[in-house]
Amino acid sequence: MRLHQAAKYFDNSALIDAYLGGIAIYGQFDVYDDGRRDAITVKRRILSMAPDVVIPARRSVTSVDGMTWLLGKGSPDYFNGAAIRTKYIAQAADGLAQVRSFSEVLSSSAGLSAYASVNWDKDTKEIDVSSKLVGMYYLYFSASETISEKAIVGIGTDWFIVRSVYASDGGLHVAITDKLENPVVDAVTVTSQTYNPLTDSTANASVSTSGIRIRWQSQFEYLTVDTETYKRGDLHMVILKSSATPATGGQVVTSDGVKWRVVSVYSEGTCWSLHLRRD
Repeated sequence: MRLHQAAKYFDNSALIDAYLGGIAIYGQFDVYDDGRRDAITVKRRILSMAPDVVIPARRSVTSVDGMTWLLGKGSPDYFNGAAIRTKYIAQAADGLAQVRSFSEVLSSSAGLSAYASVNWDKDTKEIDVSSKLVGMYYLYFSASETISEKAIVGIGTDWFIVRSVYASDGGLHVAITDKLENPVVDAVTVTSQTYNPLTDSTANASVSTSGIRIRWQSQFEYLTVDTETYKRGDLHMVILKSSATPATGGQVVTSDGVKWRVVSVYSEGTCWSLHLRRD
């Protein structure tokens, strides 16, 4: 019996395509290393299989115990000049995430459903603004998924905003994110105030819509040297362009009973990004 045939004989772990179902491939996991320190490697195993096995297109499989694994880059083992095994980094997924743009969140569109692994990195804070700790998380996706900066990712009851994305050495896509505070989407009222100098009176016109509330440290841009600088207590909010047309100089956004003055507005595709300050 040849060596690669002997190794293949023990490939008796059935792995199901996590998205399409059905038996996809057979392989074997390495023995769990219980000497690892508490870090991301605790969620990782090595999945070994025959070199001719083709893994699912979205590189996610579910084992017979119901665990879903994200498969990274394959590394072949050779003997006598031929590949006899291929080993993949397998990272345990924490569930099915919803990856959506600002407009998809606000319009309740489905977006992309993809398995993800959620990993806490550290808690950060800006002591000149608040004593609150803000969680920074690394979200791991398979390399087949396209994740964009500024995407909103929901998994379970948690929401995250993607700050940047990179391809890891292990063959996974990693999104560096900030955890968002609930409620992420809030019902808001945009009120326009128009002053009539003839009657010395102010007329108000209000529009109800939805807005995504974001810490300004997680999502802001200074487009010109004249752009108003963010200050303590300011808020960043995103609304659909089709719902309202906010402007500076008199417009107020009411969110959760608090009135915010519109400091600046800039375009974010099909949305408006608003710099708000307590009125």
